[in-house]
Amino acid sequence: MRTSVIVATVLLSVAACTGAGSNPQEDSAIPREDFVQAYYQLRVEGLRSPEMEISLEARNRILEDLGVTEDDLLNFAEVWGSDGEVMQEIWQEVDSLMREARRERAEDPSIEGYEPRRADTVPRGVGR
Repeated sequence: MRTSVIVATVLLSVAACTGAGSNPQEDSAIPREDFVQAYYQLRVEGLRSPEMEISLEARNRILEDLGVTEDDLLNFAEVWGSDGEVMQEIWQEVDSLMREARRERAEDPSIEGYEPRRADTVPRGVGR
């Protein structure tokens, strides 16, 4: 069985739109920072995969490294999913992390996935 970033996105989107839950209690959910880091790393792993899916092994490794479980993520979504403002801020944080990682890859050839900017490349075979 494979877990997909798309499934996680759908689950969280549905939770955000249902209006389920009232008065989220921070004590019953993992810290926001842990959720953001987990979602970010799962998303990065999914983007690296040719099928845009995360293997169960990769998902488990990422969650174990972060010290969170699938249930922790689902509980966070249940607690905070109906708070559109909080969820929007979380997606913005994840997006910021993604943009920062792209910027770092564009600037540092030692980072896996380095992509030189067009100005840094020398066209070959062009000209007279």
